Amino acid sequence: MSDKTTEPDSSGDESAPETHLAVGTTVVVDMTEGPSVRGVIVDDYGDLAGAQATIDGRDVRSRRWAITLDDGRITFRDSDELAPSPASE
Repeated sequence: MSDKTTEPDSSGDESAPETHLAVGTTVVVDMTEGPSVRGVIVDDYGDLAGAQATIDGRDVRSRRWAITLDDGRITFRDSDELAPSPASE
C-alpha cells in the first residue's frame, strides 16, 4: 500500500480540477451504474494512472486510486469520479 501525498491526477485529463485526495481519505464514489457509494482510498497509483493494461484478455486503462467500498468491494477510479465524503453523520 502506498502512502503518497496528494498529487494532481496524471490520467491525462488536464481539465480535471485538482482535488484533495490521498490514501486514507473517505470518499464518495460516483458509480457508473446505481447510486454513489462511500469508501476509503487504500492506494495511489500516481504515475501509472492512464497506462494501458491487459486483464483477462481485455485492454483497459489503469486508474489513479484503489478504493475499498463500505460494502467490502474494491474499485479503481480516477480523481474526477471521487469527492471527499462529508463528515460522518
